[in-house]
Amino acid sequence: MCIVLKHIICKIMNASKQTIIRNADVLARQIRRWRREGETIALVSLSEHAHGGHDRLLYTAKKYASKIVVSIPGNSKESICESQPYTDCDQIYAPPDRQLKTHIHAEHCGLGHKDNFDRMLTETARLFGDVRPDSAVFGERDWVRLALTRRMVRDLSFPVTIVSAATLRDDDGLAVSSKNSELSDTEREIAPVLYKALTVSANLIAKGSQIEKITAATVKLLGESGFSGVEYVEARLAYDLSPVTVFSTAKPARLFAAVQLGRVRLTDNVPISV
Repeated sequence: MCIVLKHIICKIMNASKQTIIRNADVLARQIRRWRREGETIALVSLSEHAHGGHDRLLYTAKKYASKIVVSIPGNSKESICESQPYTDCDQIYAPPDRQLKTHIHAEHCGLGHKDNFDRMLTETARLFGDVRPDSAVFGERDWVRLALTRRMVRDLSFPVTIVSAATLRDDDGLAVSSKNSELSDTEREIAPVLYKALTVSANLIAKGSQIEKITAATVKLLGESGFSGVEYVEARLAYDLSPVTVFSTAKPARLFAAVQLGRVRLTDNVPISV
């Protein structure tokens, strides 16, 4: 580690006798406590490529906030310190090394394409930045977007609670969508088969039936029910959309499908649960 950074960290820690916080949730509790007390907070981020100007950064930060959090690399150790007083920091934060990835396994599987996901996440992140909501609601009908957004919020530490809303359905089970108005009367009678087939298939998988056989049978059933094309029927983990080959109640999963009915592409998904 750079000698200057080591020197600064040592001075901070010996002055305050504080430990390094390495967990974001622990830091969040500290921040909330300061906020309740009316404190203002400044962040000074130090890296291993440190230089003497960091002392000035800390000095300047003190002019703009009553509390200063110093961020240091996640692999820094408290044992490196020497005894030198320093009082211009209130907390040291060393988050674990991490890359900002969504870890979503949906590309090239029929659920969507990476470019579309990247665009959607960028737009969502901008909305969160502009609106700064305490919570945001997403429909379960578009479970892929819901899963992506939940992971993005976690990876980027957005202070937003993601709330899922159950899919709104007509009396016959068809998911409510603006696309439904484009269906002919005959197609509208066929469309509810998608939800009914997924529900029956998900129940069979939950009871122990082999996933590969059930999804193949579902594709065949949909094809014979009047749909002009079946794009996919796949079982995926609810959290990261990775493929499921053997269902386990310990890992929530859902059954996804997309079909073509005339000019309309219909998608739906249901939970796989006992």
